[in-house]
Amino acid sequence: MGTLNPSCGGVERTMCNLIYELQDRGHECTVVSWYRNAPYAPFSAIQKILPTPPAGAREQRQQGFRQVMAELAPDVIIHDGELLGAWALFPGMAGKKRLLEAFPGKPPVIVDMHHSDIRGRLRAPFLKRMYYGLTWRRNFYLRIAHADAFVVLSDSFRKDFYAFLPGVRREKITAIPNMNSFENESIPAAKEKEVLFVGRLDNPVKGVDRLLKIWSAVCRREPGWFLRIVGDGPDREFLSGLAEECACVNYSFEGASDHPEEYYRRASILCMTSTFEGFGMVLIEGMQHGCVPMAFESFTAVRDIIDPDRTGFLVPPFDLDQYAARLLDLMRDSGKREAMSAACFRSSRKFSKSRITGLWEDLFSTLAGTSR
Repeated sequence: MGTLNPSCGGVERTMCNLIYELQDRGHECTVVSWYRNAPYAPFSAIQKILPTPPAGAREQRQQGFRQVMAELAPDVIIHDGELLGAWALFPGMAGKKRLLEAFPGKPPVIVDMHHSDIRGRLRAPFLKRMYYGLTWRRNFYLRIAHADAFVVLSDSFRKDFYAFLPGVRREKITAIPNMNSFENESIPAAKEKEVLFVGRLDNPVKGVDRLLKIWSAVCRREPGWFLRIVGDGPDREFLSGLAEECACVNYSFEGASDHPEEYYRRASILCMTSTFEGFGMVLIEGMQHGCVPMAFESFTAVRDIIDPDRTGFLVPPFDLDQYAARLLDLMRDSGKREAMSAACFRSSRKFSKSRITGLWEDLFSTLAGTSR
């Protein structure tokens, strides 16, 4: 991984939030990584950097990992399934034994997964389903075997894993959702006629092309509204060209932002058009600021966040016409927006930092007596 920086994306932001909260409760935290980008100053004192050897020199990194573990002697290890390729350092059938030998005192290991696209992968064409069934099953069996606890973001994800992994040790899999990124006392008053997208411009995952096609269908029918696209990524140039091709008006590409809350405060509606997500952090971030969210029902956890027609709209994937119609309805009905905005704000409290950090501490306590 590179530097753990909250401006890099939702996964990074949620891990930073957890570290800050654990530190506030007196836990000593260390981030182990290797650099691919600039340092993140607030974590510079707690970040341990593995050596960056020539490509393929895995043994040097393994030795660096062992040295860091010996220095730290941690009580609990959280392996972030998205960010730190610790298992990749010790591959193969003997990898579990070699990895555990690198942990002095054999502390409990938690694997924290931010994505679960099992259902989506198994909707793929037949040959791809065969491939995913073989490779993903082995991958997840190994991860869960390596771990003392396997943390997913939703109870629905647990059910997906139970179905996908016959015979898996169910007691190892636990659900802890992401926590709120912000703590607001009230809904910001200065709401504008703005529709907001926040996320990486990585089109195969985020589906921003769908949003532009939807916007092209509504922008001239409600000319008083404006679309802001906040984020950057490999597909920005393609998406800029597509916006022109679709004859979109009243929109802007804002680029990446270290302070997305400035956009959430102004926006009335938050649009997500992703092919899949793990949890969809931007949805609860928007709801904390009274933005009414819309999303395709393309990932399991979306119903953990949005209560359809009360705290947002869910649209069957990937019905662009219905999405556009629901968006127009929301743009035109200020009373509905205000009622749903208030419901969103109240609902976001279930992801409070204190509650979610408490769930992590409960897990630490449960694992405190774990022996290998």
